Amino acid sequence: MKELPIGQDAELLKAEFLKRVGRNIRMARIAANKSQRGLAFECEMEPASISRMESGRGNLTIATLLKIAVALHVTPATLVADQA
Repeated sequence: MKELPIGQDAELLKAEFLKRVGRNIRMARIAANKSQRGLAFECEMEPASISRMESGRGNLTIATLLKIAVALHVTPATLVADQA
């Protein structure tokens, strides 16, 4: 099993992960032809929260990730995948 980095490396990994998830949410939202406001409404969230997540600045819970995935008709794994 691969060891996870600690300290500053972990913070960098977290930032990169949040950016990737945000990018994947945005791509899935656009593919589903939904606005940020529409997605936020379906997920019972504020549009600003969706905006923060898509920009990689929002730290989301697993429950929120699941809500977004359901609203976008994708799996949670799709939203966290490294799709480069």
